[in-house]
Parts: sequence; C-alpha cells; structure tokens
Amino acid sequence: MARRGRLFAEPSGFAAELGDETQVHARAVIVGTGALKPPAVPQLSRAFAGEVAQLTAGDYRNPMAAGPGTVLVVGDGASGRDIAVDLARTHHVVLATGKPRRLFPERILGQRTWTWMDRLRLLSASAGSPVGRIMQATDPFPNRGRSFRVLRAAGIDIRPRLHGTDGRIAIFGDGSLVDVSTFIWATAYRNHDGGIEIDLGSPGLFFLFRPWQRNRASGLILGASRDSPPVVDAVLDHLRQSLPHRPDAPMNGERACSSSDCRN
Repeated sequence: MARRGRLFAEPSGFAAELGDETQVHARAVIVGTGALKPPAVPQLSRAFAGEVAQLTAGDYRNPMAAGPGTVLVVGDGASGRDIAVDLARTHHVVLATGKPRRLFPERILGQRTWTWMDRLRLLSASAGSPVGRIMQATDPFPNRGRSFRVLRAAGIDIRPRLHGTDGRIAIFGDGSLVDVSTFIWATAYRNHDGGIEIDLGSPGLFFLFRPWQRNRASGLILGASRDSPPVVDAVLDHLRQSLPHRPDAPMNGERACSSSDCRN
C-alpha cells in the first residue's frame, strides 16, 4: 500500500502521485481517507507567548508530552476529556469547555448503546432531519466515566469556553484567568483533503466516510457498507458517460454474458 501524495487533474481525468513518486491515472477517484483526521487548531493559538508549549490531540501520547506546570486542554469532547483524565495523575489540569454536550451510557440492557441507536435507526438520521439536527447540536458520546462530576473528583479544573489570551494567561468566558505552561488543542477535526489539488466538486471525484455525508453513521466504520453502494453506482454512471464504449458493453467488474444466460 502506497501513501497518497497528491491528486491533480489531467486531460483524461485524474492522476495521483504517490509517496514513492509512482503515478496512477484514473477517470474517477473515491476519496476514502476517513473522517476526523487532521486536528483543526483555531487562530487563537497564534496569540500565546512563544515559550508556551502547544500540542494537538493528535500529538498527545502520554503525560510526558506536557512540560511541568499547568496544562490547559481546550475542548471537552471525548478526546479532550480522555486527555484531561490522563494528565490529571501528574499535572494540574484545566479543561476549557464548549457547547453543552450529552453523554449516554455505554451499555443499555447489556447491549452497546451504538447497537440500540442502530436498531432504532438513529444512526440513519440525515443531517437535515429533526433528529439529525439535535444530534449535531449536542454531539453526544458514550460516558466512560467522563462526566463533569467524575472529572472534578479527579482534580480537573473545569472552566467555560476559552475567550482569549495574554502571553501565558488564558482568559475564559467568565472573566477568570489561569497562567498556563502547556496548551493541548482538542477542539475539532477537519476532513483529510491535503494533497487534493482540484476542486472538490469536480466531476469524477467521489467521497466516502465523511461525517454526516448521508447520515449519522457516515463517518463511522458502521456506515461504510451503507454508503458504498450509492457511491459505487455513481462512479459507474460517471464512467459509462465518459468512456468511449458501446452502451451495451460491460464495465470493468461487470460480467459479460451471452443472450442465453442474461435473461431476466
């Protein structure tokens, strides 16, 4: 498996230049790099003093990654809370929160909550549906001992949203201040589109595993089997329209057959 380098347009379609400088040419491309890959760091990070260490959730491996002193974890999603708990054993940790979140139990009646959500078709909710809009607004995730009550009991200082900075000083939404030595940004992730040097809406360019691409499950492994068929159908339609071949000729991957064995 070669590591993707860059994807660009050419007269016949697309070319992918891989990490070993090999080029692959295609008339259609499916981008399946997955969701929530590169962390998104806000512009606010540029305002901190140069001596303040800054990491992202992707950079963090263990408490040794943070230097001595107070550590501010910005973002109280699943990653931010996990990092805060891990650091609390060795550091004074401040957790800057964001929008209100809902945590649900990991298991209900012995079954994983994700299983129940799938059975109740909550994972099939589209982004524009009433259920989908509620889920996007609250961004619920499993409560693996990560409620604010448990975090406070672990010694974590929970603050409102980070509002600004002054050198090493973090300024929060309630006006409180904290002198910080290390910042860990666990605010958000963005789609992994690095290396794609063409318009993302270009004909022949298709995507899988994007958050809320079709529904709640789209960004999960669970959604791959459901999102793949319509994407593959769209790819085949694109190739049928762009390749010079007879309308009744089989596409690659389609079985060629005689009239006697292709009857309905």
